[in-house]
Amino acid sequence: MRKIFSFSLLILFVLASSVWAGPPCPDCCSPEYGNTVMDSYRKLMFKDSVYGELPEAGKGIRLGVYQAQADCGPGASVKNMDRLEKVAGLAKKRGVQLLSFPELYVTGYTLSPEQAKKVAEFKDGPSISRACAIAKKLNMALIVPYAEKAKTKVGMQYFDSIAIINEHGELLDSYRKVQLYAGQERANWAFGDTPPKMFKVFRWEC
Repeated sequence: MRKIFSFSLLILFVLASSVWAGPPCPDCCSPEYGNTVMDSYRKLMFKDSVYGELPEAGKGIRLGVYQAQADCGPGASVKNMDRLEKVAGLAKKRGVQLLSFPELYVTGYTLSPEQAKKVAEFKDGPSISRACAIAKKLNMALIVPYAEKAKTKVGMQYFDSIAIINEHGELLDSYRKVQLYAGQERANWAFGDTPPKMFKVFRWEC
C-alpha cells in the first residue's frame, strides 16, 4: 500500500491467544520472553501507540495490525472468525478504523494441498460474509486474508487471497497473491495475475 507508512496513527496488536494471559508489558522495561516462541506470544498481549485524536477525515487513518498464531485443522475457520470478531471489538474501543490480519488468517497458514482445498471458500462464502457483517456493525474497515476458491477459465482454482472490506461492510476486492514462494505455497495455491489496487476507506486512499 503506497501510503501505508505515512499513517500518523498506529496500533500494533499482538494477541496470540483468545484468552488474556495478563496485562501488557509496561513501557519502562523489556517484555519477559519464555522458553519458546509460543510462551513469549502469550506474554505479549497488546501494545498501542496512538495520538489522542483521530486524524481529520481524508488526512490519515488509525490502523490496527493484529498478529497471532491462527488455529489450523477442522473447525479452525470458525474459531479464527470468532477471535476476529473479539479482536475487532477491542480495536473499536481504541478508535481503530482499519484493522489488518496476518496471511491466511481465516484458515491458518500451515496447510497441505489436500487441506487447502477442503477449507477454501468462495469470496462470498461464510467467513468473508461474516467479516463484512462485522465491519458494517463496527463501522470499521477490515483486511482479512483467507483461502479462496474460484471457478476460472481453467476450472476450480485455489488462491492465497486477501479480502478488502470497507467500513460499510462492502467487499471491495479479493486480492490473489501474485508472488508465491517455493514449496508449500506453490503446492497449495495458484498464482494471482492482478497487482494490488488502491482503495478508499474513511475517505483515505490506501
